[in-house]
Amino acid sequence: MGGTDTIDPGPAERTEVFNVTRLVSAELGLDISHVQRAGEGEVNRVYFAQGDDDRQLIIRLQDKSPDIARRQQAVLDRCEEAGVPVPHTIALKTFRKEDMPDARTRSIVVQDRLKGYSLDDRKHGARTEANFWKAGATIANLHNIPANGHGPITFSDQDNPSFTDKIKGFADTEHYKVVHDVIKSFGISEEVLDFALSAAAQRAKLVDQHSGSLLHGDLKPEHIFIGAGKKGDYVSGIIDWDNAAAGDPMYDIVWMRTNSRVSDGELGALLSGYESVRGLGDDVVDRFQVLALDIALSSIAYFGSGKNLAEAKKSSEAHLRWHIENFLRRVEFFRSGSEFDEDTDPIHFYRRNHPAS
Repeated sequence: MGGTDTIDPGPAERTEVFNVTRLVSAELGLDISHVQRAGEGEVNRVYFAQGDDDRQLIIRLQDKSPDIARRQQAVLDRCEEAGVPVPHTIALKTFRKEDMPDARTRSIVVQDRLKGYSLDDRKHGARTEANFWKAGATIANLHNIPANGHGPITFSDQDNPSFTDKIKGFADTEHYKVVHDVIKSFGISEEVLDFALSAAAQRAKLVDQHSGSLLHGDLKPEHIFIGAGKKGDYVSGIIDWDNAAAGDPMYDIVWMRTNSRVSDGELGALLSGYESVRGLGDDVVDRFQVLALDIALSSIAYFGSGKNLAEAKKSSEAHLRWHIENFLRRVEFFRSGSEFDEDTDPIHFYRRNHPAS
């Protein structure tokens, strides 16, 4: 947010900017200026703007149901109450389909723009192990928030099945068929996949025992912002809460590691900061491995799906190979047990050098 490059407006963008300015004024009664398009995702069109008293703003036009928009806002409100830094929402308006101002806008969100740069930003010096430590402490504060019992957010058994049921039922899903075909194309037998699922199912209850925390669900350095203060850098906020859910806090940590190529040193710093606020648990190693397997399987299914596997592999080769390697590391752990090479696995290495207190 703070350090994202804007897109220079051409004629089409100038028309778009005019329409956004008029829309926000008409629907929310806010006077804004200096609107610039910042980016676009699957469900978000994002703009920078300036409000009264030079207030720096983010405007999101979202193609998501009003219920989802309100649930996400409830998460942000709960985070603010708990002192977890998130973008402060100034205004939110949702629309029924028959009242939509255009074909793609189901909700309008106006928020304060975060200060600083993302933790992924090396150019401005935000990506340091010291800042990963601070991010870890902030993530731990997030995970101290109980998932249930606030606002309109509910996580029923139907909406949020147990992790054990998810793992045990994986073989009956379409994802299993995709993963089966993908790993077979890499020369990996079906028996390896079934062994991994069986080993994970034996440990899945450990994840369920820690499933009461509020999770971000898509945690990575790009979504954590670092500001510069008089006393040094600080976490100015966490963005993009579309995947917030209830679950085991270790899920966010594993996602950060496996989907963002976080280094061993950065992960160690993040975990150290995390444990300055809350413990990881005596069973952290097993939970890390099981959740890493789950993410690997989901990612293989995602990048390997399509009518033509050969074409899917070609277009997503690097992603597939990364997640195949992650899958095989989990298989190695489940097979090796106490003989697993701890020096080659970051969570083992961290726990050995930072014993649980």
